[in-house]
Order: sequence, then structure tokens, then C-alpha cells
Amino acid sequence: MWNVVQQVQIRGLRKGQAMADRDAHWELSRHREKAEELEDDLRHLSMVCEAMWSILSERLDVSEDELLQRVLTMDEPTTVATPQPSQVVRCGSCGAVLPPRAKACQMCSAAVTPAIARPTPAVGRWDPGPR
Repeated sequence: MWNVVQQVQIRGLRKGQAMADRDAHWELSRHREKAEELEDDLRHLSMVCEAMWSILSERLDVSEDELLQRVLTMDEPTTVATPQPSQVVRCGSCGAVLPPRAKACQMCSAAVTPAIARPTPAVGRWDPGPR
């Protein structure tokens, strides 16, 4: 009798494992499809950027060196360490975190001036702002 119970339990475990394997395979397929969609989006955005650059350089006579310098300048904040609480500046109107050298708030469009921007007090934990 004990052998029969064990055999039933083993069959149940095998069925459970087969279902888990099937689910994992489906999940993997779904993630692969999503990765392919993202790669297509990236290719499309690259093509759009190239088209915009060609129009900009033709009409405004902007050089590739100028473009590279602007990209490096804009990318600079993302290459530095995560801001410390005392370095984070928030919009005085809506409280959104402002990027370095911002001229206007991205959330409420308020002009950023020393009077309206305020540093976040250091509280030992960085607060990314409203979500």
C-alpha cells in the first residue's frame, strides 16, 4: 500500500514539474518576443535620430563635433554618482527633483531661479521625489 501512495505522489510531482517547465518555456518565449520588440524600437529610434541629425546639420550647418560636445554635456549628469540628499534640488512650485543646470521644471514648467529652487534637506536617505 505504501508503494502505491509513493507512486501517486511521484506522478503528481512529475505533473507539477511538467507544468512548471511549460510555464517557464512560455515565459522565456514571451521575454524573447519583448526583447525583439525593444530591438526593433531601438533600430527605429536610431534611424529617426539619424534623419533628424541630417536635417539639422543641413539646415543649421551644425558640425558633428558640436553634436558630440552637446551629447557629452547632456550625458554628463548620468555618469556621475547618485546625488546625495544635500545636492538634490527640487522645484519650489511642485517639489519635483530638478536635473543639474535645469532652466525650467519638467513637471510644472516653472522657471528655475535660485529663489524658486530649493535644496532637499539631508535626512540620511535620498528621496527621488513624487512619482
